Amino acid sequence: MRLWGTEYRRNYSGEDYWILRAHERAEALHRKGYRRVAITDVRFRNEAALVKALGGEVWRIQRPSADAQPALHQSEREVDAIEPDRVINNCGHTTAALAYDVLLAYHQATALHHQLKRRA
Repeated sequence: MRLWGTEYRRNYSGEDYWILRAHERAEALHRKGYRRVAITDVRFRNEAALVKALGGEVWRIQRPSADAQPALHQSEREVDAIEPDRVINNCGHTTAALAYDVLLAYHQATALHHQLKRRA
């Protein structure tokens, strides 16, 4: 995946290849009536910038055992430089517990968004 996504697509087709595809897909979903879109893999600063430009948040799911590994690939090194809006800790929970934590964070973010919208 790294070879295809970074070495081939980003280097051969341009570093904006994936953000252009994500933007096209998000716009298509919005045209179909979807109000919220999740982009599930943001590894580069330009990808995080797209999420922000579209009014979104960057969330990091952090797992201490995985974070202890050295970042060897370009995509792993750059992701560490992205400042997330929200961090969800995955401390070896079950998949169901992690899903609960993600949904809880989603509902908190949605409630905050609605509060800010009412104040504006």
